[in-house]
Amino acid sequence: MRRGHSGRRRREAVQNHLENRGVEFRLSESVKRFERNSAVLESGDTLGFDILVLAVGVRPNTALLEGIADIDGKAQYKTE
Repeated sequence: MRRGHSGRRRREAVQNHLENRGVEFRLSESVKRFERNSAVLESGDTLGFDILVLAVGVRPNTALLEGIADIDGKAQYKTE
């Protein structure tokens, strides 16, 4: 796997895995405000939730994938 492509492939594999289990991703969205069990986005959309996972940054917490995905010692998702 060439460097530069492996990160995108891992991200897509993890995102697809979670989406197949009902997780909705709203990438490049900004939250205007939170209300009880919902987030109002800058776009005007309102998202209801039981649990909200807010992720920011570039280094993934691969411990969340333990038992779900095959991760090597360098926190790389094995795709082949």
